[in-house]
Amino acid sequence: MLAEIISILSMIVTAIIPIVGTVIAGLVLYAKQDYDRTQNMRRAFLAELTAVDLPIPVDVGDREIPLPYTSWMIPTAVYDNYIDNIGRLTSEEVEALVRFYSIAQEMDHLRAVMHGFQEPPGEEFKHLEKRKEVVVTELEQNLQTRFWGFLWNRTIGTRIS
Repeated sequence: MLAEIISILSMIVTAIIPIVGTVIAGLVLYAKQDYDRTQNMRRAFLAELTAVDLPIPVDVGDREIPLPYTSWMIPTAVYDNYIDNIGRLTSEEVEALVRFYSIAQEMDHLRAVMHGFQEPPGEEFKHLEKRKEVVVTELEQNLQTRFWGFLWNRTIGTRIS
């Protein structure tokens, strides 16, 4: 009787182990793909942000040299492309990105309004540069996260906090 129970349990365990292993492997593979997509999104944002050199008016004696109209433009292609997936990033990254790009969109609106004027908004660019530095720091910091740390934060880490 005991031998039959042990035999049945060993068959059940033998059948369940591959199924459990397959499920775990599938979950890890899915998490790795999610990690790769998230890291690629961070790299894309970094590439767009580091390619932007925000213009700051140059003081020459008692006047500022106006910037050309085209230098006021701030690209938002990556932001526009990834806005639906931005929730994959940390809350700090999302907050920093949204603040930066919100200001950038305000600047684009201001640029459109000021098209006929020669003086660009210098102080706003200085504030935007500070916001850009915050975003770049957050993204670079989270790009250092390894897969297992990412997996921990996505599963167990979010439940602890």
